[in-house]
Order: sequence, then structure tokens, then C-alpha cells
Amino acid sequence: MTVIHIKDDTKELLMKFMAEIRPKEKKRISYDETIKYLLVGGKQRDKKKLLPLFGCIEKEQAYKDLEELKSLDEKRFERLSRGRS
Repeated sequence: MTVIHIKDDTKELLMKFMAEIRPKEKKRISYDETIKYLLVGGKQRDKKKLLPLFGCIEKEQAYKDLEELKSLDEKRFERLSRGRS
């Protein structure tokens, strides 16, 4: 067993996270299990939550946003074209 040192605020965050995942695991979990959950499973489970933090969006959302922008540009172009006639 290894001893690690963490700050009190980090420990508090870790304990809050443990309380969040306890109902999912349906048992009391250790600090070790919580850290593993964050390092291994958390990467895959929380990917959708993390993407916006880095300015990333899912491929489907990107296409949807581009289609919406295209539609807005076409409407704007029509208005401008009518105004010049």
C-alpha cells in the first residue's frame, strides 16, 4: 500500500464524487476504487461532458450546426438580393 498526499479541498471533492457514484455501485467504495473510476472508467463515461470544455462537439452536432448556419446565410442572401433589385 502506498501513501499519497492530497490537499484538503481535493479530498473534499473526492469525497463528494464518492457520494455521487455510491448509488450507482450499490456499495461503499474506497478512495482507491474512486480514483480508478475517475482514471479509467471516467474517461469513457464522461466524454460527452468533457468535450464542451475543450471547445469540441460531436460530429452529428457539427453537421446540424453547419446546416443551420447555411440556412441563415441563404435567408440573409435572399434579403440582400431583394434589396438591390
